[in-house]
Amino acid sequence: MSPIVRLSSVSFSYPGSKRKILDDCSFSIEKGEIVSILGPNGSGKSTLLNCACNLLTPQSGLVYLNDIPISSMTIQNVAKVIGYVQQYQESAFAYSVFDYVLMGRANRIEMFRKPDSNDFRIVENVLEKMRITHLSDRPITEISGGERQQAAIARAIAQEPQVIFFDEPTAHLDFGNQISTLKLIASLKNEGYAIVMTTHNPDHSILLGGKTVILNKEGHLEIYDASQIAKAELLSNIYNTDLLVPFVKEAERFVCIPKSL
Repeated sequence: MSPIVRLSSVSFSYPGSKRKILDDCSFSIEKGEIVSILGPNGSGKSTLLNCACNLLTPQSGLVYLNDIPISSMTIQNVAKVIGYVQQYQESAFAYSVFDYVLMGRANRIEMFRKPDSNDFRIVENVLEKMRITHLSDRPITEISGGERQQAAIARAIAQEPQVIFFDEPTAHLDFGNQISTLKLIASLKNEGYAIVMTTHNPDHSILLGGKTVILNKEGHLEIYDASQIAKAELLSNIYNTDLLVPFVKEAERFVCIPKSL
């Protein structure tokens, strides 16, 4: 099976900086696969996503979507493959949540055509799946940060992409909604979507399974099976703090906890 997204020897530095944020990074994502990206603050997790989405142009290396260089593709065609949920959601205009999510259909609507009943039905189904139908008529500027995050995820799903990139998808969410979002991500994987997400919480990677990409501050990455990261020494080195990764019988899994304060 050919990967949906493939990064080949990607390197990136911001203008005026001598530091390589990404240095010779390569990995791929296939249909129905979850890839979690871990790393300390400033390691370049969001930069990696932005390069993969063609929002940033690597100084070297290439990004491919379905074996086509992403740099040769139109924005609309990229949006038919990739949905992207950024970490911070802001809107300058008071669109209703329904209309905000409906904008995710733009990549499917031909020029001079209006959204039709099929587009409306897709949005209604996505809002129901996300359990935010009650927000449909609320202005996007008047709901909480966590609710905006949920609306942004709904908009990405409405695109009907092949892969969804999440930059800290549980940011701003309370604990219950964090778990609901992780359950949603797992269900999207089961529906055949490829999922790539950055997270600061190793437990999220352990819960979701799949592959884990660990990015360090030198811009290098290593790829593990998610089960392989359930090691205290590895995670303690990533976050420069003493961690324990015990097996909790009641949860039937390993958990990551601080050794002490």
